[in-house]
Amino acid sequence: MEYQLSVDRYDLLEGLKRFKTRRRKFRSTEKAFFGFDGRFLSIEALDVVIVAKADGVWPGIASVSASFVVALAQVPPVGDPVDPVRIACKDQHLRVGSLTIGCEWQPVSHTLLKLSAAPDWIEALSLKYRGTRAHILAGGYNFDIEKAERKLGKLVARVTKLLAPLGVTEQDLRLLIEDRLAKRFAGSR
Repeated sequence: MEYQLSVDRYDLLEGLKRFKTRRRKFRSTEKAFFGFDGRFLSIEALDVVIVAKADGVWPGIASVSASFVVALAQVPPVGDPVDPVRIACKDQHLRVGSLTIGCEWQPVSHTLLKLSAAPDWIEALSLKYRGTRAHILAGGYNFDIEKAERKLGKLVARVTKLLAPLGVTEQDLRLLIEDRLAKRFAGSR
């Protein structure tokens, strides 16, 4: 099935400018997430969230490499300034304007978004795989996620010390955890 959005060109291009200034190096495993809450497209990558007015059908989250968003910022979609930018996802491919890249599509059901008021820390970590940043903020789960990430950080630091004699680094553990969370929660579609 193909899902499509018509995105306000001005909003999108203004938002993408925020990624031009991202000078920090990023890992090739870092992702960008394209979501839609019924009124706004949200793109989250590299600790930046942008939104743009949009219309269409987009019942999920498309994730791609964060480098794709940085490339879009450097060379934005061309077109008439008054025409919307077309964004589509079909068969595990995301198309922004005329540029297409492979993606992972995760459907978002309303039951997943209606979580309890105080999810446990692993549930809180899973939210970024199961909902858009806009849904997380609207649901008030940002604090729970930050608290869970602090708890995970302490746990990773302790385990890193224990495994250091084996040559296991903090980055090794974080990549393993990120991979397992992605498979566990993105795979339970």
